[in-house]
This record gives sequence, C-alpha cells and structure tokens, in this order.
Amino acid sequence: YGIGICLVGNFELTSPTPRQMIALQSLVRALMGRYHIAPEKIFSHRQVRPKPTRCPGDRFPIKRLLRAVSAPSS
Repeated sequence: YGIGICLVGNFELTSPTPRQMIALQSLVRALMGRYHIAPEKIFSHRQVRPKPTRCPGDRFPIKRLLRAVSAPSS
C-alpha cells in the first residue's frame, strides 16, 4: 500500500542536512526503480494525512526532493 521513510529531526526548526537529503534521494530513487513508483506517487506525510500532522515540517524541501528524484540520474 505504501512505503514510509523517516528522517530524524524537527523540520519545523531546521532543514534536513545535506547528507540526509543525499541519502534520502538515493533511497527514494532505489525504491522507485525497484517497485516501479512514478514521481507523482511520492508524497510527504502531510500530503497523505493533512490533519493533524505538520510532518515533515515547513523546512522540509519536498519540491526539491521531487525535482531531484524526477531528474534522470547520472
């Protein structure tokens, strides 16, 4: 039905670290390939369950993540 990925941090206060984003992008790309997941099927927790969660936080760059995993990998 779905795959959940958790990053440690409060992304209401700070952004994910560059290392977190690199690891996340790598994991998401691998899961997309393995399970044939289209980029438009990737959502943040807030998008799946808008209330009552603020997760992953306003400082989580979901648009940047989606652009990164949608781009052809080199």
